[in-house]
Amino acid sequence: MGYIHSPIGELLLLPREDRERLISPVLLAMAHEAEEKVMANLPIGENSTVSDLLLEEIFAIRLAMIEAAEQESILEKIENKLLKEAESGYLLTGKLEKLSNIRIEVIEVYAEILSNLRGKNNQPSRKIPKVGLSTNLTLRALWGLSQIQPSPDLEQYLVWLTSSLSFEFHLMAAEFGVTGKFNFTEHEADLLSVKLRLAFENFAAHTIITGLWEPAATDERQLVRNIKIVTANLRSERGDTVFASLEMLREMILQPSSAHAA
Repeated sequence: MGYIHSPIGELLLLPREDRERLISPVLLAMAHEAEEKVMANLPIGENSTVSDLLLEEIFAIRLAMIEAAEQESILEKIENKLLKEAESGYLLTGKLEKLSNIRIEVIEVYAEILSNLRGKNNQPSRKIPKVGLSTNLTLRALWGLSQIQPSPDLEQYLVWLTSSLSFEFHLMAAEFGVTGKFNFTEHEADLLSVKLRLAFENFAAHTIITGLWEPAATDERQLVRNIKIVTANLRSERGDTVFASLEMLREMILQPSSAHAA
Protein backbone atom coordinates (compact mmCIF):
# COMPACT_ATOMS: atom_id res chain seq x y z
CA MET A 1 0.00 0.00 0.00
CA GLY A 2 1.25 3.48 -0.73
CA TYR A 3 0.32 7.07 -0.13
CA ILE A 4 -0.45 8.46 -3.58
CA HIS A 5 0.49 11.95 -2.40
CA SER A 6 4.04 11.03 -1.37
CA PRO A 7 6.51 13.24 -3.26
CA ILE A 8 9.23 11.80 -5.49
CA GLY A 9 10.91 15.19 -5.55
CA GLU A 10 12.28 14.47 -2.09
CA LEU A 11 14.65 11.97 -3.68
CA LEU A 12 15.78 14.43 -6.32
CA LEU A 13 16.53 17.09 -3.72
CA LEU A 14 19.29 14.89 -2.35
CA PRO A 15 22.82 15.43 -3.65
CA ARG A 16 23.77 12.61 -6.03
CA GLU A 17 26.26 11.08 -3.58
CA ASP A 18 23.54 10.89 -0.90
CA ARG A 19 21.07 9.36 -3.33
CA GLU A 20 23.52 6.68 -4.35
CA ARG A 21 24.27 5.94 -0.69
CA LEU A 22 20.68 5.91 0.57
CA ILE A 23 18.68 4.25 -2.19
CA SER A 24 18.87 1.11 -4.28
CA PRO A 25 19.84 0.98 -7.97
CA VAL A 26 16.17 0.32 -8.87
CA LEU A 27 14.95 3.43 -7.07
CA LEU A 28 17.88 5.43 -8.39
CA ALA A 29 16.88 4.48 -11.95
CA MET A 30 13.36 5.73 -11.27
CA ALA A 31 14.76 9.00 -9.96
CA HIS A 32 16.78 9.38 -13.17
CA GLU A 33 13.64 8.77 -15.23
CA ALA A 34 11.85 11.54 -13.33
CA GLU A 35 14.81 13.84 -13.95
CA GLU A 36 14.65 13.19 -17.69
CA LYS A 37 10.90 13.96 -17.81
CA VAL A 38 11.43 17.31 -16.09
CA MET A 39 14.58 18.23 -18.03
CA ALA A 40 12.75 17.61 -21.32
CA ASN A 41 10.28 20.35 -20.37
CA LEU A 42 12.82 23.07 -19.52
CA PRO A 43 13.13 25.99 -19.65
CA ILE A 44 9.64 27.03 -18.54
CA GLY A 45 8.00 29.64 -20.74
CA GLU A 46 6.32 32.74 -19.39
CA ASN A 47 2.82 31.57 -20.33
CA SER A 48 3.45 27.83 -20.15
CA THR A 49 1.69 25.45 -17.78
CA VAL A 50 2.47 21.89 -16.75
CA SER A 51 0.69 19.67 -19.27
CA ASP A 52 -1.76 16.96 -18.25
CA LEU A 53 0.50 14.41 -19.94
CA LEU A 54 3.51 15.47 -17.87
CA LEU A 55 1.44 15.38 -14.66
CA GLU A 56 0.36 11.83 -15.55
CA GLU A 57 3.97 10.82 -16.16
CA ILE A 58 5.14 12.31 -12.85
CA PHE A 59 2.22 10.59 -11.07
CA ALA A 60 3.06 7.21 -12.62
CA ILE A 61 6.72 7.51 -11.59
CA ARG A 62 5.63 8.66 -8.13
CA LEU A 63 3.50 5.53 -7.62
CA ALA A 64 6.33 3.24 -8.71
CA MET A 65 8.86 5.04 -6.52
CA ILE A 66 6.66 5.06 -3.43
CA GLU A 67 6.53 1.28 -3.29
CA ALA A 68 10.30 0.95 -3.59
CA ALA A 69 10.93 3.80 -1.16
CA GLU A 70 8.63 2.29 1.46
CA GLN A 71 10.35 -1.07 1.12
CA GLU A 72 13.70 0.62 1.70
CA SER A 73 12.40 2.74 4.60
CA ILE A 74 14.24 5.85 3.42
CA LEU A 75 11.51 8.51 3.32
CA GLU A 76 12.26 9.64 6.87
CA LYS A 77 15.97 9.88 6.09
CA ILE A 78 15.21 12.03 3.06
CA GLU A 79 12.91 14.27 5.08
CA ASN A 80 15.65 14.78 7.68
CA LYS A 81 18.04 15.82 4.90
CA LEU A 82 15.49 18.35 3.69
CA LEU A 83 15.15 19.82 7.16
CA LYS A 84 18.92 20.14 7.51
CA GLU A 85 19.17 21.86 4.14
CA ALA A 86 16.44 24.34 5.11
CA GLU A 87 18.19 25.03 8.41
CA SER A 88 21.55 25.57 6.75
CA GLY A 89 20.08 28.30 4.56
CA TYR A 90 22.81 27.91 1.93
CA LEU A 91 22.13 30.47 -0.82
CA LEU A 92 23.59 31.24 -4.21
CA THR A 93 24.41 34.65 -5.63
CA GLY A 94 24.46 35.98 -9.17
CA LYS A 95 21.81 35.07 -11.72
CA LEU A 96 20.40 32.30 -9.52
CA GLU A 97 20.11 34.40 -6.35
CA LYS A 98 16.34 34.93 -6.50
CA LEU A 99 15.65 31.29 -7.39
CA SER A 100 17.95 30.09 -4.63
CA ASN A 101 16.28 32.33 -2.03
CA ILE A 102 12.74 31.24 -2.89
CA ARG A 103 13.76 27.59 -3.10
CA ILE A 104 15.10 27.67 0.47
CA GLU A 105 11.97 29.46 1.72
CA VAL A 106 9.79 26.85 0.03
CA ILE A 107 11.79 23.88 1.28
CA GLU A 108 11.57 25.19 4.85
CA VAL A 109 7.77 25.23 4.83
CA TYR A 110 7.52 22.13 2.64
CA ALA A 111 9.49 20.11 5.20
CA GLU A 112 6.98 21.17 7.86
CA ILE A 113 4.10 19.99 5.67
CA LEU A 114 5.79 16.65 5.02
CA SER A 115 6.38 16.21 8.73
CA ASN A 116 2.69 16.80 9.38
CA LEU A 117 1.60 14.47 6.57
CA ARG A 118 3.65 11.71 8.14
CA GLY A 119 2.06 12.37 11.54
CA LYS A 120 5.34 13.24 13.26
CA ASN A 121 4.22 16.42 14.96
CA ASN A 122 2.63 16.61 18.39
CA GLN A 123 -0.91 16.53 17.05
CA PRO A 124 -1.97 13.42 15.12
CA SER A 125 -2.51 13.84 11.40
CA ARG A 126 -5.87 13.05 9.88
CA LYS A 127 -5.97 9.74 8.07
CA ILE A 128 -4.88 10.04 4.46
CA PRO A 129 -6.34 7.68 1.85
CA LYS A 130 -4.13 4.82 0.80
CA VAL A 131 -4.43 2.87 -2.43
CA GLY A 132 -2.94 -0.36 -3.67
CA LEU A 133 -0.27 0.34 -6.24
CA SER A 134 -1.39 -2.72 -8.23
CA THR A 135 -4.50 -0.80 -9.35
CA ASN A 136 -2.46 1.10 -11.97
CA LEU A 137 -4.06 4.38 -11.02
CA THR A 138 -3.97 7.37 -13.33
CA LEU A 139 -5.13 10.91 -12.73
CA ARG A 140 -7.51 10.52 -15.65
CA ALA A 141 -9.10 7.46 -14.02
CA LEU A 142 -9.44 9.24 -10.68
CA TRP A 143 -11.05 12.28 -12.29
CA GLY A 144 -13.31 9.88 -14.18
CA LEU A 145 -14.35 8.38 -10.87
CA SER A 146 -15.25 11.84 -9.62
CA GLN A 147 -17.64 12.15 -12.56
CA ILE A 148 -19.20 8.73 -11.94
CA GLN A 149 -19.58 9.38 -8.20
CA PRO A 150 -19.67 13.17 -7.81
CA SER A 151 -18.35 14.34 -4.48
CA PRO A 152 -16.98 17.77 -3.46
CA ASP A 153 -14.59 15.98 -1.12
CA LEU A 154 -13.21 13.72 -3.83
CA GLU A 155 -12.88 16.64 -6.23
CA GLN A 156 -11.00 18.68 -3.62
CA TYR A 157 -8.70 15.75 -2.91
CA LEU A 158 -7.89 15.42 -6.61
CA VAL A 159 -7.31 19.16 -6.97
CA TRP A 160 -4.88 18.90 -4.06
CA LEU A 161 -3.17 15.84 -5.53
CA THR A 162 -2.79 17.57 -8.90
CA SER A 163 -1.41 20.70 -7.24
CA SER A 164 1.19 18.57 -5.47
CA LEU A 165 2.38 17.19 -8.82
CA SER A 166 2.61 20.64 -10.39
CA PHE A 167 4.56 21.95 -7.41
CA GLU A 168 6.84 18.95 -7.53
CA PHE A 169 7.69 19.64 -11.16
CA HIS A 170 8.65 23.24 -10.37
CA LEU A 171 10.67 22.22 -7.31
CA MET A 172 12.64 19.66 -9.33
CA ALA A 173 13.23 22.28 -12.03
CA ALA A 174 14.58 24.67 -9.39
CA GLU A 175 16.83 21.93 -8.06
CA PHE A 176 18.31 21.41 -11.51
CA GLY A 177 18.97 25.14 -11.73
CA VAL A 178 20.76 25.61 -8.41
CA THR A 179 22.84 22.46 -8.86
CA GLY A 180 23.88 23.41 -12.38
CA LYS A 181 22.19 20.47 -14.09
CA PHE A 182 20.32 22.93 -16.29
CA ASN A 183 21.77 26.27 -17.35
CA PHE A 184 19.00 28.84 -16.92
CA THR A 185 19.46 32.41 -18.05
CA GLU A 186 18.82 35.02 -15.36
CA HIS A 187 15.42 35.77 -16.87
CA GLU A 188 14.49 32.07 -16.98
CA ALA A 189 15.65 31.56 -13.39
CA ASP A 190 13.68 34.57 -12.16
CA LEU A 191 10.58 33.35 -14.01
CA LEU A 192 10.97 29.89 -12.51
CA SER A 193 11.30 31.38 -9.02
CA VAL A 194 7.93 33.12 -9.44
CA LYS A 195 6.27 29.97 -10.80
CA LEU A 196 7.79 27.86 -8.01
CA ARG A 197 6.45 30.21 -5.34
CA LEU A 198 2.97 30.33 -6.91
CA ALA A 199 2.84 26.55 -7.37
CA PHE A 200 3.86 26.00 -3.75
CA GLU A 201 1.39 28.55 -2.39
CA ASN A 202 -1.38 26.82 -4.34
CA PHE A 203 -0.32 23.36 -3.12
CA ALA A 204 0.05 24.51 0.49
CA ALA A 205 -3.32 26.29 0.44
CA HIS A 206 -5.05 23.16 -0.85
CA THR A 207 -3.23 21.16 1.83
CA ILE A 208 -4.83 23.42 4.44
CA ILE A 209 -8.29 23.17 2.85
CA THR A 210 -7.94 19.38 2.64
CA GLY A 211 -7.28 19.35 6.39
CA LEU A 212 -3.78 17.91 6.22
CA TRP A 213 -1.79 20.86 7.54
CA GLU A 214 -2.40 24.12 9.35
CA PRO A 215 0.26 26.80 9.84
CA ALA A 216 0.43 28.43 13.25
CA ALA A 217 -1.74 31.52 13.62
CA THR A 218 1.36 33.34 14.87
CA ASP A 219 3.51 32.35 11.86
CA GLU A 220 4.30 35.66 10.14
CA ARG A 221 6.78 34.48 7.53
CA GLN A 222 5.94 36.16 4.23
CA LEU A 223 5.52 32.88 2.37
CA VAL A 224 3.14 31.56 5.03
CA ARG A 225 1.21 34.83 4.98
CA ASN A 226 0.85 34.45 1.21
CA ILE A 227 -0.41 30.89 1.69
CA LYS A 228 -3.01 32.07 4.19
CA ILE A 229 -4.25 34.69 1.70
CA VAL A 230 -4.51 32.12 -1.11
CA THR A 231 -6.33 29.76 1.28
CA ALA A 232 -8.84 32.47 2.21
CA ASN A 233 -9.48 33.23 -1.46
CA LEU A 234 -9.99 29.57 -2.32
CA ARG A 235 -12.35 29.07 0.60
CA SER A 236 -14.33 32.10 -0.49
CA GLU A 237 -14.66 30.64 -3.99
CA ARG A 238 -15.72 27.26 -2.55
CA GLY A 239 -18.27 28.77 -0.18
CA ASP A 240 -16.08 27.67 2.76
CA THR A 241 -16.98 24.02 2.28
CA VAL A 242 -15.54 21.85 5.04
CA PHE A 243 -13.46 18.94 3.77
CA ALA A 244 -13.89 16.19 6.32
CA SER A 245 -14.29 12.71 4.86
CA LEU A 246 -10.95 11.35 3.73
CA GLU A 247 -11.87 7.87 4.91
CA MET A 248 -14.84 7.95 2.54
CA LEU A 249 -12.43 8.79 -0.30
CA ARG A 250 -10.31 5.79 0.55
CA GLU A 251 -13.33 3.53 0.18
CA MET A 252 -14.28 5.14 -3.14
CA ILE A 253 -10.76 4.92 -4.58
CA LEU A 254 -10.36 1.30 -3.47
CA GLN A 255 -13.44 0.15 -5.40
CA PRO A 256 -12.83 -2.44 -8.16
CA SER A 257 -10.82 -1.16 -11.10
CA SER A 258 -13.88 -1.47 -13.38
CA ALA A 259 -15.22 1.65 -11.66
CA HIS A 260 -12.14 3.55 -12.69
CA ALA A 261 -12.89 3.61 -16.38
CA ALA A 262 -12.61 7.17 -17.62
